[in-house]
Amino acid sequence: MALPFSQSMRSLQADRGMGTFIGLSIALLVFLLWTSWFLWAPISRYETGSLVAITGDGWIVAEFPARAWESIQQGQVAYIHITPQNASGNSQNGGGSTDNTAIIIPAIVANILGRPVNDRFQVTLAIQEYTPALERKFSGKVDVEVERVTPAILVARASGQLVDTPALSINPQQ
Repeated sequence: MALPFSQSMRSLQADRGMGTFIGLSIALLVFLLWTSWFLWAPISRYETGSLVAITGDGWIVAEFPARAWESIQQGQVAYIHITPQNASGNSQNGGGSTDNTAIIIPAIVANILGRPVNDRFQVTLAIQEYTPALERKFSGKVDVEVERVTPAILVARASGQLVDTPALSINPQQ
């Protein structure tokens, strides 16, 4: 049965809109938190290379693709992901993948060893912590942190709004 108009108006006046106010307040708070993350949260961008050798005086030599040559500079933070190998040269975790047996060593880019040759170039890394894993045969990769950007800058680059930086490529083959 339908309510008379006068009763429905009385129930609307008695409501006071508290549920709506609370819901809008929560939505506004979530929006403000997301906006602050979008504008100020740092996201690191890394260039990845492969480990080549360790020199007699303790420097690590890594090789990177030529496209990373302009991004990598002396003094940048690097992370060396070492996968120790057994005597036959196979990685101890049964494959080339990095899992729980990989060791991560912080390092600093010490020197860039010349311009790219054959689409590759080499850098030397100074390790910050000694680890016995460097005394055995090893393989692995190196991640060099080349910049920290916010999600807003990433979106602007992807949309082509920032003139001084190239747009991000969606196609991984480019």
